[in-house]
Amino acid sequence: MRKRSTFKLIIGLFCLLAMAGCGEGDSKTNGTLSLAVESIDLTGGLYRVVATAVYANAGLATNGVPISIVISAHTLDGAPIVLEDPLDADSTGTVTSSRSIRQINEVIYVDVTASTGGLSQSETVVVPAL
Repeated sequence: MRKRSTFKLIIGLFCLLAMAGCGEGDSKTNGTLSLAVESIDLTGGLYRVVATAVYANAGLATNGVPISIVISAHTLDGAPIVLEDPLDADSTGTVTSSRSIRQINEVIYVDVTASTGGLSQSETVVVPAL
């Protein structure tokens, strides 16, 4: 009987220690991050790429959470040009970044990555060739 009581005590302590390690921690890691990217034809050979990232964390304020949006435009065989926007989320946890991209005789790939804390989302859109 003594062995069973000791075993239960050890298991109980282990569970308490495990639960003590749980908690909110870094709010930018425990929430969710979504990303929506669209390519809008402005006509005349000009496109606008608009990226909207939304951070949500139930029960915590999202106002002012730093969210980075990186927009990298490149051709299939060219080196990327990286543009980074370190932004602070509004009261709904939302940030928006946009770039104008002029069409060329090649397809332009636009890679967009949003990140905060340990969360990251990526998406690619295409600006067609002239």
